[in-house]
Amino acid sequence: SMQNSHFPDRDNGELMKAPSPRVNLTASLSRLLGEREKMTFNGRTTSEEIVEGLDLAEKTIVVTGTSSGLGREAARVLAAAGAEVILVARNPEKNAKAATQIMAGQPDAKLRLVTMDLGDLASVRRAAAEILAAHPKIHALINNAGVMGGPHTITPDGLELHLAVNH
Repeated sequence: SMQNSHFPDRDNGELMKAPSPRVNLTASLSRLLGEREKMTFNGRTTSEEIVEGLDLAEKTIVVTGTSSGLGREAARVLAAAGAEVILVARNPEKNAKAATQIMAGQPDAKLRLVTMDLGDLASVRRAAAEILAAHPKIHALINNAGVMGGPHTITPDGLELHLAVNH
């Protein structure tokens, strides 16, 4: 049976709670990188606890939506674990500010900034080519960027903005 936050557990009739996306993302990342056998996280797990003990020194990880929020936090802890992190965001000034904040706490962080507007496929192609030229091997991609709310908007490619950016 399908069980998530919208469907009751058929065994006890209670509403099942969906796991935190952050927990799923980081557990998947660690499994992908082959660093740990067993992982147990919950809603109180910090980002530092998730990467604790991981050596990502030889890994290149692309994170979208790094100018704020979860994207910036993911980039910060991955850099602290030694990964080379490619920070991808639509606004280059905000992305540079995020990188400066990460570097303030992690002066030896290996960061690269890339500007990309997910609502413009030409921008996506340019960013992908730039990343590929500098890093022929990417170990993980964290698709964090997204939009929510706002007026109905059509992208330059003729797509509805939410669909173009979030999917």
